[in-house]
Amino acid sequence: MMIFRLLFVGLMLGGIGGSFVWMRNQHVMKGHQISAMEKQIEDHVREVEMWELRIAGVRDRNELGRRLRWVGSDLAEVDASRVIQIDPNDEFSRPVVGVF
Repeated sequence: MMIFRLLFVGLMLGGIGGSFVWMRNQHVMKGHQISAMEKQIEDHVREVEMWELRIAGVRDRNELGRRLRWVGSDLAEVDASRVIQIDPNDEFSRPVVGVF
């Protein structure tokens, strides 16, 4: 009877210990998954910020000109003295653009 009690107590302690180790390992693995997801989120946030900076840079006229020169664009700057501004409210007696 004494051997049965010792065997029962040993099995109980072994089961409790094994359950604790199993639960702890599950907790650690879940923590690693959470850390990996947080790292992916940080990477995506960094990528979005970089794209926002690129967009803001392209919207700036000076930055856009610098980028066009850097890539060797064939576009040329527009001379302000050659620009004609037309008021849309003006009435013309002849067509503005015509082919002769």
